[in-house]
Parts: sequence; C-alpha cells; structure tokens
Amino acid sequence: ALFWQQQNYYGVDLTPLHGSAFQGYFSQPVVDAFDPRLLVAPAISHEINFTSIKEEDLYEIDVPLKFIASVGVRIHGLACWFDVLFDGSTVKRWLTTAPGVPTTHWYQLRCVLSQPLYVMPGQEITGRLYMIAHNAQSYTIHLTMSTKMWGPGADQGGILQSSSCKLDLKEPYYRMSQPQPYSIAQEQPTHHIISTQDIQIHSQDEGSDLLRQPPRNSDGCLSWRH
Repeated sequence: ALFWQQQNYYGVDLTPLHGSAFQGYFSQPVVDAFDPRLLVAPAISHEINFTSIKEEDLYEIDVPLKFIASVGVRIHGLACWFDVLFDGSTVKRWLTTAPGVPTTHWYQLRCVLSQPLYVMPGQEITGRLYMIAHNAQSYTIHLTMSTKMWGPGADQGGILQSSSCKLDLKEPYYRMSQPQPYSIAQEQPTHHIISTQDIQIHSQDEGSDLLRQPPRNSDGCLSWRH
C-alpha cells in the first residue's frame, strides 16, 4: 500500500486513495505455497462430513480458534488448507493440501491481519473464523484473533490485544510461484503435516472406526509468523 502514499506520482497526489487501497489489499486472502516453518502453533481442524451434512448447513461455517504459540513472534494472520478423505470401497485415500508436501492445484490460503499480534511462547491465541456464503458461489470471511493475558496475573483472564479483518474468498490475491513443496528441516516439528496415504480396509468394523476418527496430525488452520 506504500505506492498509494506518494504525493507526486507524475504530478498526481495518490494519498487520497491510500485508505481505500489499504482496505482492498487486506480484503484479499493470499493464495500461494509457503514455507511450513512460518507456522507458529500446532494445527486445529474443523471436520465436515459431506455424506451427511445438509446444503443449508454450509451457508454459514463457524470455526472457533484456539492456539498455543510455540515461539515469541509477531502473528500476521491465519493459514488455512484442507484434507479430503476419498472413502473408496476397498481403499481410503487422503488428499492433503498442507504446506510442506507436494503442492496441489489449490495451494494454501492465508488470511492476513492489517494489525499483527505479538505473542510470547506458551501464550494462548483465541479467535473465530466465520464464513458466510454469498451469491458469487463463495464466502465472505470474518476473522478475529486475540491474545489472552500472559505471565503474572494471567489467571485473572482478559484479552490483551485483538485484531480482525473481512475478506472475500472469491477475490483472492494469487501469489503463486513454482509448484514445488518447501522442504522441512529435520529438526523442525512435523505436527502440522499429514502424508497422503492409502488405508486398506480389512473388515467392516475397522472401516467404520477409520471413518469416525479424524486423521492423526490432520490439518486445519494455523497462525504464522513473518
């Protein structure tokens, strides 16, 4: 948005447009493949069963957020991706769009806050990801993230800082590079990565258990650092 702060761009003062441009930039979710080492907290997941859910249940999707920061850092937003279980009659196959695995057509999504949050290791991050369907066959995203009190007196509760944004999922900013995964350093934790896998069904009972249980290390949404 710094471009719109120029007072003399070939004789034109662009500063009156800065506010609108700033709002426009932060209304676009970012689509790209990012380094998973940017993630600063273990993933949470929101499960949707498309074999039983009703269409009207998808008009509004409300995901409560709760993370524990693993490092002290600035948090610039929320990173999102999805995993899908293809429930075959003899094989169950997972497709993951997580960071750090071979990049797919969908890449990953980042919802950027205009005001970052500052956290310390072990500090709790709460919030809400609220998605409302609109006529363009997509969603308006309302994201709020807050940090709770940390350190002495934290047991008294209370919100230390909060940031929110509104984004249009139909109008993302495509920041895609070459479709190659970022490698994960051996010393980095892999709690947020799920490997694509085939699960053989040996019995009807075993298959039912696999359907009821979410995948280990299933990915949902994470905070990330810059």
